[in-house]
Amino acid sequence: MIPIPTHAAASDPAKVWAKQLMSDVDRLTKEGKLIEARQKALVAVEAQKSGANFEEEEATPERVLLQLAGQASKQIETLLNESADYMANRRRRSVALPEGRRGPAAGPSAGCRLRPGYAADPGQARRPAADAR
Repeated sequence: MIPIPTHAAASDPAKVWAKQLMSDVDRLTKEGKLIEARQKALVAVEAQKSGANFEEEEATPERVLLQLAGQASKQIETLLNESADYMANRRRRSVALPEGRRGPAAGPSAGCRLRPGYAADPGQARRPAADAR
């Protein structure tokens, strides 16, 4: 996913720490744990600020954060589309049901029977029809 060279300078503890963090970010990203990966990448940014220098071809914490934001946006868009599809299918199934089979949300005309003497208006459903006038 994110190329991380393994030739970190062993003499630079900040660089070793940052590389370990970036390795954790890569693992968490592969596991689909984008929030945890972002948190580790933010810590790696702090490690970089404390003196860990990255080469031009290396994945920097800032670049990884941008990639994670892109992945999160794609995942959110996918979930929104799936949810819209689910709701559209649910509406289609509801419309396809015969009268009287639409469930309680359809009200009295869908086969629900009111107790005698009660109003059909949902706002008046608890009071007898005589009191609703």
